[in-house]
Amino acid sequence: MAGGGGRGAGGEAIWMAGATVVTQLRAAGHQAWLVGGCVRDRLLSRSLKDADVATSAEPSEVEALFDRTIAVGKAFGVIKVLLSAPPAPRPPPPAGAMEVEVASLRADDRYIDGRRPVAIRRGSLHEDAERRDLTVNALYADPDGTITDPVGGLADLHARVLRGIGDPAARLAEDRLRVLRVLRFAAVLDFSVEPRTAAAVRATAIDGVARERVLDELAKAAAAGAAGAFLRGCAAAGHLDDVAPCAEPQAAATILDRLGAAPLEAILAVWMLSGGSDAAAAWTLMQPLPGAARRQIPWLIATAPHLAGLPVAERRRALRRSPEGAWCAAVAAAIDPAGTRDYVAWAALDAEPQPCPVTAADLLALGLRPGPALGQALRRIEDAWLNGAAQDRAALLAQVHESR
Repeated sequence: MAGGGGRGAGGEAIWMAGATVVTQLRAAGHQAWLVGGCVRDRLLSRSLKDADVATSAEPSEVEALFDRTIAVGKAFGVIKVLLSAPPAPRPPPPAGAMEVEVASLRADDRYIDGRRPVAIRRGSLHEDAERRDLTVNALYADPDGTITDPVGGLADLHARVLRGIGDPAARLAEDRLRVLRVLRFAAVLDFSVEPRTAAAVRATAIDGVARERVLDELAKAAAAGAAGAFLRGCAAAGHLDDVAPCAEPQAAATILDRLGAAPLEAILAVWMLSGGSDAAAAWTLMQPLPGAARRQIPWLIATAPHLAGLPVAERRRALRRSPEGAWCAAVAAAIDPAGTRDYVAWAALDAEPQPCPVTAADLLALGLRPGPALGQALRRIEDAWLNGAAQDRAALLAQVHESR
């Protein structure tokens, strides 16, 4: 079957990069196909994120065939091919380089840690398909779009159904993160989950899965604008708290629907909104998050719901923070859609914030001494400037004389 779709400029470039790798592998006598998400999304006319290739070639044969490669998972048969002019040094790739992940066809041995197989061996196309998670992710394509379908993925794709390959419980037990992958795909693609797979999702605990991997699933749902649907799916499957605490999932999901695609920090703030900023601050300390995110998430929870009621100067200070000021306006609009026009206008006012024309150095030149009094005076001047009571430098400096 020939497939089309996903043919925007970026998507077509990604497909052609994968097709180039397939063609070169085949010219060298190897079997090769585009596989996985790029095939699925092209058939669904969705934009492509990346291109993956499955091949009979061994990793060393792939490395020998292409000028620029990175051994991202050579022990598991995975080599990244960089399609670009070969500058020096080799990695990292230059800006704009097209990357294609090439994996050798393989069959997996048993899994013992809920993530990786004990060993792998060279496999056939059918064995390679059977080790994958979902039928719709086990479609193989020629460069012209002709599909090879070893496990019935096309029928499920047309029915918009997610189905585990073989025994769904076994597939999920092999890598417990697949539980959240199923829920993310269901949310992002708006697919249903067939009953046996849904039962396995509910029954499979994801204890021990690295928190980085869990948050990455949420980040991918967030980037696709599907965090609300992902939250609902996690709640229905009993995995809500495995991602992050959420006391009011229905309310949070509705806000996330309105928020749409957003950074992980904003999504987590909404997810934990009803629990308050203190609880969120305690939770973030135990997560593999950057220090900035640990400050931003509680601040968003404390600020966004009350943005409209803040004094003008305080509101403008909040919106002038970068980058969380823009997130705050978006979250506030999602919480209070009736006030969206105001939040958009306020955010636009400080989209490119200009500094206050009076600085601490100016106040020191007027004779103020360093200390709390100087900070308070500067704060009063900034308040007057932000709320429009005074705009030019002379009028702002006059406030210092009036307060003495």
